[in-house]
Amino acid sequence: MDSSAGQAPFEVVAATIRKDMLEGRLKAGDKLPTHRDLASKYEVAVATIQRALKVLQDEGRLVARQSIGVFVTEAAKQAEPLTLARLAAELAALRERVEALEHRPSRP
Repeated sequence: MDSSAGQAPFEVVAATIRKDMLEGRLKAGDKLPTHRDLASKYEVAVATIQRALKVLQDEGRLVARQSIGVFVTEAAKQAEPLTLARLAAELAALRERVEALEHRPSRP
């Protein structure tokens, strides 16, 4: 598997699976192949697959069912994962708006 510049292998796998969800190749309710099969498909270690799937579970895109498998959720088609960087950017934008409102002349 080719690694994207600056990304760890688990990030590349997560991004690829996320893209499959967004483009409809993986749909809500679909069961993912086994960790071993995914590791073979992406040419990475099983631990890398586990880490990638954990990222997608944390985003709410996947759910693991003990002894049954890992399934795609309804939230899988979200365009952009909620990240700390995205939250920080949104918070900064909100702060700017509040400051602008606080410095606005009051109405009589």
